[in-house]
Amino acid sequence: MTQLNLRLPLLAKVTIDAGILEDIGRVAQQYAYGDRVGKNRRVALALYLAGANLGDAEMAWRAADAYEYGEGIKKCPEESLRLLKLAAKLGSAGAATSLAASYWQHAKTPQERAEGVKLYKRAARCGEPNAIHNLGVCYSTGVGLSKNFKKAYDHFQLAAERGHLEAQFKVGWCLLHGEGVEKDIPQAKKSLRQAAKQGHPDAARLLKTLGSPADERAGAHHS
Repeated sequence: MTQLNLRLPLLAKVTIDAGILEDIGRVAQQYAYGDRVGKNRRVALALYLAGANLGDAEMAWRAADAYEYGEGIKKCPEESLRLLKLAAKLGSAGAATSLAASYWQHAKTPQERAEGVKLYKRAARCGEPNAIHNLGVCYSTGVGLSKNFKKAYDHFQLAAERGHLEAQFKVGWCLLHGEGVEKDIPQAKKSLRQAAKQGHPDAARLLKTLGSPADERAGAHHS
């Protein structure tokens, strides 16, 4: 596991030496955000790495993010990817989704896309909304999975129920066009309004073309 050449503050050192994951995560967050200690992303990273070394998936994921975005350390895509793979292996659904997206973005072969789909499915089984939505996209486009509009709609609906904004918009789109589900204009408008209310610009624009306000109250008559 990566080690940082860093003289740690006493609090961080004692916490790491004690080896209690809950405390390591809590103190790492304190240093990451300056909560009752001086903000220090490098110290936070050292704590995340210690947690990852003890088998904590979420801290491995946070360490991966630090290397990806240069938070407390120089950016290092290779180290970020290594830690992301570790986090996914340890069971982080979010890390598995991020890793799948990385595979997908850089995929040059069907085998690489298949690996991304496998990771999406693993994360989706844990209820991770981004993974569920992205599987819906795979079914909708026929890239990585056989095209199946019904399965695409089902995945978009499930992701929308878990608060995924883009999925909420896609549910409305599918209902509007009868793609994977029976056409239902009133329900389509309802779904699009929900997406527009949460700030989805395409949902608001689509509602205007349908002659329907983004906020259904906007069309009410005032007495």
